[in-house]
Amino acid sequence: MYHTSHLLSVSAGGPVLTGQIISLLSDAGLQIIQSFDLQAARSAHSTCSCPHHGTERCNCQMAVLLVYDLAGEPSTGPITLVVHGRDGTTEVALVVNPSQAGNAGLVNAIREALDRMATKYIV
Repeated sequence: MYHTSHLLSVSAGGPVLTGQIISLLSDAGLQIIQSFDLQAARSAHSTCSCPHHGTERCNCQMAVLLVYDLAGEPSTGPITLVVHGRDGTTEVALVVNPSQAGNAGLVNAIREALDRMATKYIV
């Protein structure tokens, strides 16, 4: 069973923050693939209303990032992060997958990188 584990909340939002997270993780020697972007997915469906705002005009952002350890075992696979922002606040969560329990080193590298980011923002 999958669940999420909260890693970070910051008072910032939007795709710029997702880009900063990707850069920060890359600088830590990790490879990141963005596998989903909510606003890109919504662009094809202009009449969809936001469940948080109730309108078609929405500032929500959700991105799914697959994070790989370039120095680690390739067979361990990625760690999945979900970046979800709305109304000027963004949360980052780790998707906990029991089959990836052997990735403790990668999870620690992600936590350390995000801890550096947390010092830049008021939480």
